[in-house]
Amino acid sequence: MREWRSPGTSLGRWIRGLRRTRQELSKNRHLKMSSDVPVPDAELRYFWDLAVCPLTFDIVWNLCHAEVVRRSRNLASIHVLIVPEWEKGIEYTGQYRAYDQIINSNKRTWRLHNVIIPCLLLMPGVQKITVCQSRADAESLWKVPSRFVFPPDYSVQSPTLLEQPSHPQEIQSSECFHIVKTPEGALGYIGDLLARQAGGRRTVTITLRQYDFAPDQNSNVANWISFIDGLDPAVYLPIIIPDTESSFSGLPADLDRHFVFEPAAWNVHLRSALYERAWLNMGVVTGPIFLAVHSPKARYVIFCDAKNPALNSKLELMGLSTAGNPAFCLDGQRWVWEQDTLENICRVFGEIEDSKS
Repeated sequence: MREWRSPGTSLGRWIRGLRRTRQELSKNRHLKMSSDVPVPDAELRYFWDLAVCPLTFDIVWNLCHAEVVRRSRNLASIHVLIVPEWEKGIEYTGQYRAYDQIINSNKRTWRLHNVIIPCLLLMPGVQKITVCQSRADAESLWKVPSRFVFPPDYSVQSPTLLEQPSHPQEIQSSECFHIVKTPEGALGYIGDLLARQAGGRRTVTITLRQYDFAPDQNSNVANWISFIDGLDPAVYLPIIIPDTESSFSGLPADLDRHFVFEPAAWNVHLRSALYERAWLNMGVVTGPIFLAVHSPKARYVIFCDAKNPALNSKLELMGLSTAGNPAFCLDGQRWVWEQDTLENICRVFGEIEDSKS
């Protein structure tokens, strides 16, 4: 059944293509025969199908693709439809095959309401969000002309995970890339916090990854603590943002002597506001830090181990080259294609200090 719905073989994918063609023809006949089918008001319907899509910050990157498609089709807005899992569960493939072993059903529900939906609310192009109560409900909303549907080859019966945008370079170089707009309320709260805590010092955030999924991509916490210990407290205020999952099970004891801002691990809008207000944001490549990547106002340095095979494979799917800065980087935004060793962290930070002195 998994191979039928989410095929992993060449034959299975070929058969799925035939099934999709048949489904599309059936949908088109339905549209011609029925006068009751609602035609969307110039909206692109983005189906985020929980049968195949993990509940991660990847949705922000994928929305860039949707925004490019929306503009190319001259549509007014994006309508995100969240489609529930199959009754028998999820069918993750590829890099996410082991994801459901780490994030169970209850955690997925929490992430839907506390990660996915808040992320969508940061995107001005998203004007409507629908949480479908059943896959049948989603199918009724899918039965519109294909130009209003995203991903391009999506169907409720054969859902797909949008792992690779069709035009990654176009997405990265377009004005659609920096699509995060932080709410003024969150910016106000963070502004009050920094005025009270920083007292004029430069705020440097450290985003930690301490995740049971793909742990070889985690932050080297000891190195980051050593880096923070070496900062001049009269000049800098380091703020540690813990990993969302690990923050519930306790933090390393060595972090106790530093400012750990746990609310940013649980509230997407506060995290986005902190990234925007900070003097500099630092960390390894991880989902949450993409709120800074997609912000036109956040300054950041991201360390990415280009020698990690799984991570490198994902970056290739995203169209990222491990040489120099990606095309989407603005002033003050930098990718470092090395591990987060203490030497690398201190060297890069020193270069930024010199450039701003």
